[in-house]
Amino acid sequence: MTKQQKTLILIDGHALAYRAFFGMPDTFTSPSGEKTNAVYGFTNMILAVWKEYNPDYFIVTFDKGDTFRHKLYPEYKGTREKMPDDLRSQITRIEELVRAFNMPVYVKEGYEADDLLGTLANQAAKKGILSLIVTGDRDIFQLIKPNIKVVYPGGRGKFNQRVVYDEAAVEKRYGVLPDKLVEMKGMVGDSSDNIPGVKGIGEKGAAKLLQQFDSLDEIYANLDKLAKGTRAKLENDRANAYLSLDLGRIVTNVPGIELKLEAGRSNNFSLGDVANLFVELGFSAIFNRIPGAPADKTPQDIATVQPASPNAPTPPDGDYIAITT
Repeated sequence: MTKQQKTLILIDGHALAYRAFFGMPDTFTSPSGEKTNAVYGFTNMILAVWKEYNPDYFIVTFDKGDTFRHKLYPEYKGTREKMPDDLRSQITRIEELVRAFNMPVYVKEGYEADDLLGTLANQAAKKGILSLIVTGDRDIFQLIKPNIKVVYPGGRGKFNQRVVYDEAAVEKRYGVLPDKLVEMKGMVGDSSDNIPGVKGIGEKGAAKLLQQFDSLDEIYANLDKLAKGTRAKLENDRANAYLSLDLGRIVTNVPGIELKLEAGRSNNFSLGDVANLFVELGFSAIFNRIPGAPADKTPQDIATVQPASPNAPTPPDGDYIAITT
Protein backbone atom coordinates (compact mmCIF):
# COMPACT_ATOMS: atom_id res chain seq x y z
CA MET A 1 0.00 0.00 0.00
CA THR A 2 1.41 3.35 -1.01
CA LYS A 3 0.81 6.49 1.01
CA GLN A 4 -1.41 7.92 -1.72
CA GLN A 5 -3.38 4.72 -2.34
CA LYS A 6 -7.05 4.70 -1.38
CA THR A 7 -8.18 1.87 0.90
CA LEU A 8 -11.53 0.07 1.01
CA ILE A 9 -12.55 -2.14 3.93
CA LEU A 10 -14.97 -4.85 2.79
CA ILE A 11 -16.74 -6.62 5.65
CA ASP A 12 -18.11 -10.14 5.26
CA GLY A 13 -21.10 -9.56 7.53
CA HIS A 14 -22.36 -13.00 8.49
CA ALA A 15 -18.92 -14.64 8.45
CA LEU A 16 -17.46 -12.01 10.77
CA ALA A 17 -20.50 -12.21 13.05
CA TYR A 18 -20.11 -16.00 13.34
CA ARG A 19 -16.40 -15.65 14.02
CA ALA A 20 -17.05 -13.06 16.71
CA PHE A 21 -19.85 -15.09 18.31
CA PHE A 22 -17.69 -18.18 18.75
CA GLY A 23 -14.47 -16.25 19.34
CA MET A 24 -15.64 -13.93 22.12
CA PRO A 25 -16.77 -14.97 25.63
CA ASP A 26 -20.54 -15.32 25.98
CA THR A 27 -20.43 -13.23 29.16
CA PHE A 28 -20.80 -9.97 27.22
CA THR A 29 -24.25 -8.50 27.89
CA SER A 30 -25.95 -5.12 27.50
CA PRO A 31 -27.36 -3.12 30.44
CA SER A 32 -30.75 -4.69 29.66
CA GLY A 33 -29.29 -8.21 29.74
CA GLU A 34 -29.17 -9.11 26.04
CA LYS A 35 -26.20 -11.10 24.71
CA THR A 36 -23.68 -8.89 22.91
CA ASN A 37 -20.52 -10.97 22.42
CA ALA A 38 -20.93 -11.14 18.62
CA VAL A 39 -21.83 -7.45 18.35
CA TYR A 40 -18.90 -6.48 20.57
CA GLY A 41 -16.43 -8.60 18.60
CA PHE A 42 -17.79 -7.28 15.30
CA THR A 43 -17.55 -3.68 16.54
CA ASN A 44 -14.10 -4.19 18.02
CA MET A 45 -12.78 -5.57 14.73
CA ILE A 46 -14.19 -2.64 12.75
CA LEU A 47 -12.57 -0.15 15.12
CA ALA A 48 -9.27 -2.05 15.04
CA VAL A 49 -8.95 -2.03 11.24
CA TRP A 50 -10.19 1.55 11.16
CA LYS A 51 -7.36 2.62 13.43
CA GLU A 52 -4.70 0.51 11.73
CA TYR A 53 -5.49 1.28 8.09
CA ASN A 54 -7.35 4.62 8.21
CA PRO A 55 -9.53 3.48 5.29
CA ASP A 56 -11.25 5.84 2.91
CA TYR A 57 -14.29 3.60 2.46
CA PHE A 58 -16.30 0.87 4.21
CA ILE A 59 -18.75 -1.55 2.58
CA VAL A 60 -20.59 -4.47 4.21
CA THR A 61 -22.01 -7.57 2.51
CA PHE A 62 -24.50 -10.09 3.86
CA ASP A 63 -25.85 -13.42 2.63
CA LYS A 64 -29.46 -13.66 1.50
CA GLY A 65 -30.99 -17.13 1.43
CA ASP A 66 -30.24 -19.94 -0.99
CA THR A 67 -27.99 -19.37 -3.99
CA PHE A 68 -27.26 -20.80 -7.41
CA ARG A 69 -25.00 -23.29 -5.64
CA HIS A 70 -27.99 -24.86 -3.89
CA LYS A 71 -29.63 -25.35 -7.29
CA LEU A 72 -26.46 -26.94 -8.62
CA TYR A 73 -26.11 -29.20 -5.57
CA PRO A 74 -29.13 -29.34 -3.21
CA GLU A 75 -26.96 -30.80 -0.45
CA TYR A 76 -24.73 -27.71 -0.45
CA LYS A 77 -24.19 -26.61 3.17
CA GLY A 78 -26.71 -29.28 4.13
CA THR A 79 -24.73 -30.41 7.16
CA ARG A 80 -24.60 -26.99 8.81
CA GLU A 81 -26.36 -26.50 12.11
CA LYS A 82 -29.06 -23.86 12.48
CA MET A 83 -27.86 -20.41 13.52
CA PRO A 84 -27.88 -20.20 17.34
CA ASP A 85 -30.73 -18.06 18.68
CA ASP A 86 -28.28 -15.93 20.68
CA LEU A 87 -26.47 -15.09 17.45
CA ARG A 88 -29.63 -14.52 15.42
CA SER A 89 -30.76 -11.78 17.79
CA GLN A 90 -27.33 -10.17 17.55
CA ILE A 91 -27.42 -10.08 13.75
CA THR A 92 -30.20 -7.51 14.13
CA ARG A 93 -27.97 -5.47 16.41
CA ILE A 94 -25.06 -5.76 13.96
CA GLU A 95 -27.33 -4.43 11.22
CA GLU A 96 -28.20 -1.51 13.52
CA LEU A 97 -24.49 -0.92 14.09
CA VAL A 98 -23.77 -0.85 10.36
CA ARG A 99 -26.69 1.52 9.90
CA ALA A 100 -25.41 3.83 12.65
CA PHE A 101 -22.03 4.06 10.92
CA ASN A 102 -23.87 4.70 7.63
CA MET A 103 -22.03 1.91 5.83
CA PRO A 104 -23.60 0.73 2.55
CA VAL A 105 -24.78 -2.88 2.56
CA TYR A 106 -24.79 -5.14 -0.49
CA VAL A 107 -27.00 -8.23 -0.75
CA LYS A 108 -28.02 -10.12 -3.88
CA GLU A 109 -30.69 -12.77 -4.32
CA GLY A 110 -29.12 -16.02 -5.54
CA TYR A 111 -25.55 -15.14 -4.55
CA GLU A 112 -23.47 -15.37 -1.40
CA ALA A 113 -21.69 -12.50 0.29
CA ASP A 114 -18.47 -14.11 -1.00
CA ASP A 115 -19.53 -13.40 -4.57
CA LEU A 116 -20.32 -9.78 -3.77
CA LEU A 117 -16.97 -9.38 -2.04
CA GLY A 118 -15.20 -10.83 -5.06
CA THR A 119 -17.08 -8.58 -7.46
CA LEU A 120 -16.59 -5.40 -5.43
CA ALA A 121 -12.93 -6.09 -4.63
CA ASN A 122 -12.13 -6.70 -8.29
CA GLN A 123 -13.89 -3.51 -9.34
CA ALA A 124 -11.91 -1.61 -6.71
CA ALA A 125 -8.63 -3.21 -7.81
CA LYS A 126 -9.23 -2.01 -11.37
CA LYS A 127 -9.45 1.52 -9.95
CA GLY A 128 -6.13 1.09 -8.14
CA ILE A 129 -7.80 0.86 -4.72
CA LEU A 130 -6.53 -1.53 -2.05
CA SER A 131 -9.29 -3.77 -0.69
CA LEU A 132 -8.94 -5.35 2.75
CA ILE A 133 -11.60 -8.04 3.20
CA VAL A 134 -12.43 -8.65 6.86
CA THR A 135 -13.79 -12.18 7.18
CA GLY A 136 -13.70 -15.39 9.17
CA ASP A 137 -14.14 -17.43 5.98
CA ARG A 138 -11.02 -18.90 4.41
CA ASP A 139 -12.85 -19.41 1.12
CA ILE A 140 -12.16 -15.72 0.51
CA PHE A 141 -8.40 -16.43 0.28
CA GLN A 142 -8.84 -17.36 -3.39
CA LEU A 143 -9.55 -13.68 -4.13
CA ILE A 144 -6.16 -12.49 -2.89
CA LYS A 145 -3.95 -10.80 -5.46
CA PRO A 146 -2.25 -7.42 -5.83
CA ASN A 147 -4.57 -4.81 -4.27
CA ILE A 148 -6.70 -7.45 -2.50
CA LYS A 149 -5.78 -8.80 0.96
CA VAL A 150 -7.71 -10.59 3.71
CA VAL A 151 -7.85 -9.66 7.39
CA TYR A 152 -8.58 -12.91 9.23
CA PRO A 153 -9.55 -12.86 12.95
CA GLY A 154 -8.32 -15.50 15.37
CA GLY A 155 -10.48 -18.29 16.75
CA ARG A 156 -11.93 -18.94 20.19
CA GLY A 157 -10.15 -16.85 22.79
CA LYS A 158 -7.93 -15.28 20.13
CA PHE A 159 -10.47 -13.35 18.08
CA ASN A 160 -8.54 -10.08 18.26
CA GLN A 161 -5.30 -11.70 17.07
CA ARG A 162 -5.98 -11.06 13.42
CA VAL A 163 -3.70 -12.15 10.58
CA VAL A 164 -3.37 -10.34 7.25
CA TYR A 165 -3.08 -12.67 4.29
CA ASP A 166 -1.45 -11.66 1.03
CA GLU A 167 -0.20 -13.91 -1.78
CA ALA A 168 2.99 -14.87 0.05
CA ALA A 169 1.13 -15.75 3.25
CA VAL A 170 -1.30 -17.99 1.35
CA GLU A 171 1.52 -19.77 -0.46
CA LYS A 172 3.33 -20.33 2.83
CA ARG A 173 0.24 -21.82 4.46
CA TYR A 174 -1.15 -23.90 1.58
CA GLY A 175 1.79 -24.49 -0.73
CA VAL A 176 0.03 -22.83 -3.66
CA LEU A 177 -0.84 -19.28 -4.69
CA PRO A 178 -4.38 -17.94 -4.09
CA ASP A 179 -5.54 -18.45 -7.67
CA LYS A 180 -5.03 -22.21 -7.26
CA LEU A 181 -7.01 -22.55 -4.04
CA VAL A 182 -10.26 -23.20 -5.88
CA GLU A 183 -8.53 -25.95 -7.87
CA MET A 184 -7.41 -27.37 -4.54
CA LYS A 185 -10.98 -27.26 -3.26
CA GLY A 186 -12.04 -29.29 -6.29
CA MET A 187 -9.93 -32.14 -4.91
CA VAL A 188 -10.05 -31.56 -1.15
CA GLY A 189 -13.67 -30.44 -0.87
CA ASP A 190 -14.96 -28.64 2.20
CA SER A 191 -16.78 -30.48 4.98
CA SER A 192 -18.13 -27.24 6.47
CA ASP A 193 -19.99 -26.50 3.21
CA ASN A 194 -20.68 -30.18 2.44
CA ILE A 195 -18.58 -29.99 -0.74
CA PRO A 196 -17.50 -33.57 -1.53
CA GLY A 197 -14.14 -33.26 -3.29
CA VAL A 198 -12.10 -36.37 -4.14
CA LYS A 199 -12.13 -39.02 -1.46
CA GLY A 200 -8.65 -39.71 -0.11
CA ILE A 201 -6.93 -36.52 -1.31
CA GLY A 202 -6.07 -33.91 1.31
CA GLU A 203 -4.49 -30.47 1.22
CA LYS A 204 -0.90 -31.70 1.06
CA GLY A 205 -1.62 -34.13 -1.75
CA ALA A 206 -3.60 -31.54 -3.69
CA ALA A 207 -0.86 -28.94 -3.23
CA LYS A 208 1.73 -31.38 -4.56
CA LEU A 209 -0.38 -32.00 -7.66
CA LEU A 210 -0.92 -28.28 -8.22
CA GLN A 211 2.79 -27.62 -7.91
CA GLN A 212 3.25 -30.06 -10.78
CA PHE A 213 0.21 -29.09 -12.87
CA ASP A 214 -1.55 -25.74 -13.27
CA SER A 215 -5.16 -26.78 -12.89
CA LEU A 216 -7.65 -29.56 -12.32
CA ASP A 217 -8.06 -29.84 -16.09
CA GLU A 218 -4.32 -30.33 -16.52
CA ILE A 219 -4.21 -32.89 -13.72
CA TYR A 220 -6.94 -34.94 -15.41
CA ALA A 221 -5.17 -34.59 -18.75
CA ASN A 222 -2.07 -36.18 -17.22
CA LEU A 223 -3.48 -39.00 -15.09
CA ASP A 224 -1.09 -41.44 -16.74
CA LYS A 225 1.82 -39.59 -15.10
CA LEU A 226 0.47 -40.02 -11.57
CA ALA A 227 0.97 -42.79 -9.04
CA LYS A 228 -1.53 -45.61 -9.40
CA GLY A 229 -3.33 -44.89 -6.12
CA THR A 230 -3.69 -41.17 -6.79
CA ARG A 231 -4.86 -41.83 -10.33
CA ALA A 232 -7.54 -44.23 -9.12
CA LYS A 233 -8.89 -41.72 -6.58
CA LEU A 234 -9.12 -39.00 -9.19
CA GLU A 235 -10.73 -41.29 -11.75
CA ASN A 236 -13.33 -42.53 -9.28
CA ASP A 237 -14.37 -39.05 -8.18
CA ARG A 238 -13.98 -37.05 -11.39
CA ALA A 239 -17.59 -35.82 -11.32
CA ASN A 240 -17.32 -34.75 -7.69
CA ALA A 241 -14.05 -32.97 -8.39
CA TYR A 242 -15.60 -30.76 -11.06
CA LEU A 243 -18.78 -30.26 -9.04
CA SER A 244 -16.64 -29.14 -6.10
CA LEU A 245 -14.69 -26.81 -8.36
CA ASP A 246 -17.91 -25.13 -9.48
CA LEU A 247 -19.29 -24.92 -5.95
CA GLY A 248 -16.08 -23.50 -4.54
CA ARG A 249 -15.34 -20.87 -7.17
CA ILE A 250 -16.28 -17.35 -6.06
CA VAL A 251 -18.07 -15.30 -8.71
CA THR A 252 -16.28 -12.02 -9.42
CA ASN A 253 -18.72 -10.52 -11.92
CA VAL A 254 -22.13 -10.69 -10.24
CA PRO A 255 -24.70 -9.06 -12.56
CA GLY A 256 -26.01 -5.71 -11.40
CA ILE A 257 -23.40 -5.18 -8.69
CA GLU A 258 -21.69 -1.80 -9.02
CA LEU A 259 -19.11 -0.39 -6.64
CA LYS A 260 -20.47 2.82 -5.10
CA LEU A 261 -17.46 4.21 -3.28
CA GLU A 262 -18.79 7.62 -2.30
CA ALA A 263 -21.68 5.99 -0.42
CA GLY A 264 -19.12 4.28 1.78
CA ARG A 265 -17.02 7.25 2.85
CA SER A 266 -15.61 6.29 6.24
CA ASN A 267 -16.27 9.66 7.87
CA ASN A 268 -19.85 9.95 6.66
CA PHE A 269 -21.75 9.13 9.86
CA SER A 270 -23.38 10.84 12.83
CA LEU A 271 -21.46 10.31 16.07
CA GLY A 272 -24.73 10.91 17.91
CA ASP A 273 -26.38 7.96 16.16
CA VAL A 274 -23.48 5.70 17.09
CA ALA A 275 -23.51 7.01 20.67
CA ASN A 276 -27.20 6.17 21.01
CA LEU A 277 -26.53 2.55 20.06
CA PHE A 278 -23.41 2.29 22.21
CA VAL A 279 -25.46 3.44 25.23
CA GLU A 280 -28.00 0.67 24.57
CA LEU A 281 -25.30 -1.95 24.12
CA GLY A 282 -23.14 -0.83 27.03
CA PHE A 283 -20.10 -0.22 24.84
CA SER A 284 -18.80 2.82 26.72
CA ALA A 285 -15.32 1.31 27.11
CA ILE A 286 -14.65 1.35 23.36
CA PHE A 287 -16.54 4.53 22.41
CA ASN A 288 -13.44 6.73 22.41
CA ARG A 289 -11.83 4.49 19.78
CA ILE A 290 -14.30 5.73 17.20
CA PRO A 291 -12.60 8.22 14.86
CA GLY A 292 -13.80 11.69 15.79
CA ALA A 293 -15.05 10.74 19.26
CA PRO A 294 -13.81 13.22 21.92
CA ALA A 295 -11.37 11.57 24.32
CA ASP A 296 -13.03 13.15 27.35
CA LYS A 297 -16.62 12.21 26.47
CA THR A 298 -18.76 9.13 27.03
CA PRO A 299 -21.51 7.93 24.68
CA GLN A 300 -23.99 9.21 27.26
CA ASP A 301 -22.52 12.69 26.78
CA ILE A 302 -22.91 12.52 23.00
CA ALA A 303 -26.22 10.67 22.66
CA THR A 304 -28.75 12.92 20.94
CA VAL A 305 -32.09 11.18 21.38
CA GLN A 306 -33.75 8.58 23.56
CA PRO A 307 -32.35 5.22 22.37
CA ALA A 308 -34.73 3.40 20.07
CA SER A 309 -36.32 0.05 20.81
CA PRO A 310 -34.44 -2.96 19.42
CA ASN A 311 -37.59 -3.66 17.40
CA ALA A 312 -37.72 -0.21 15.84
CA PRO A 313 -38.23 -0.26 12.06
CA THR A 314 -35.31 0.27 9.72
CA PRO A 315 -34.96 3.94 8.74
CA PRO A 316 -35.57 4.79 5.08
CA ASP A 317 -32.81 4.65 2.49
CA GLY A 318 -30.47 7.58 2.90
CA ASP A 319 -29.96 6.91 6.59
CA TYR A 320 -29.06 3.32 5.84
CA ILE A 321 -28.00 2.54 2.31
CA ALA A 322 -29.10 -0.98 1.45
CA ILE A 323 -28.07 -1.99 -2.05
CA THR A 324 -30.22 -4.99 -2.92
CA THR A 325 -30.58 -6.32 -6.43
